[in-house]
Amino acid sequence: MLARSIDEQFGRLLRSLEESGKSQNTAVVFLSDHGEGLGQNGFWVHSIFLWESLVRVPLVMRLPGVAPARVDRPVSLVDLAPTLAPLFGAQSGLYHGENLLHLAQGADRRLPILLRGGKYEGHDRVGIVDESVRRKLVLRLEAAFVELYDYERDAGDKNNLARTENARVEKLVQILAQAPIFPRHEDDFLLLRQPEEVVIHAAVDGHSRSAILPENEAAIPVAAH
Repeated sequence: MLARSIDEQFGRLLRSLEESGKSQNTAVVFLSDHGEGLGQNGFWVHSIFLWESLVRVPLVMRLPGVAPARVDRPVSLVDLAPTLAPLFGAQSGLYHGENLLHLAQGADRRLPILLRGGKYEGHDRVGIVDESVRRKLVLRLEAAFVELYDYERDAGDKNNLARTENARVEKLVQILAQAPIFPRHEDDFLLLRQPEEVVIHAAVDGHSRSAILPENEAAIPVAAH
């Protein structure tokens, strides 16, 4: 019922634009800030996790003078600002995101897509998307636990590939550790080392950070919040 109501109200908006004669020179954007758990692992609402059901959201744009097209490559909500800014006369700017029109034409992304999830008092998980190999890395900050998923074939985030793709994990952790969403203070971490754990080190600003992979990757704990 909720999805139907949203569809009906958005339809009213589009019809009003058509009737006003302004639809041809108006940019229209339909998006969501996050998804919902929809019962995944017992969660029905949005939460601190970075599951595909939470981070993969609709993004539909209708821009004046731009022909309809579908873009299958991953994009981010941070791409909206550099895409819309030129419509308001901005010729340049400093953005983490990319102009979606350029990405649709095959341009390379300068900086990776970053993910962050958490509560109001702080973030609990950070992540990074590697488009070149269709991987999403998630780092649980409270335990320095690393997860790696094939976001195209594993929409439910069930198969953690971190142990079998150790080199890729180390590379992505190094990149993530230099990103602006990564904490910079030692007190932000609780590093608990247990027997038979593999530790991946990421050097940040001359200091070593550790990311821990439990031996039994099938037993993935779910953090309460």
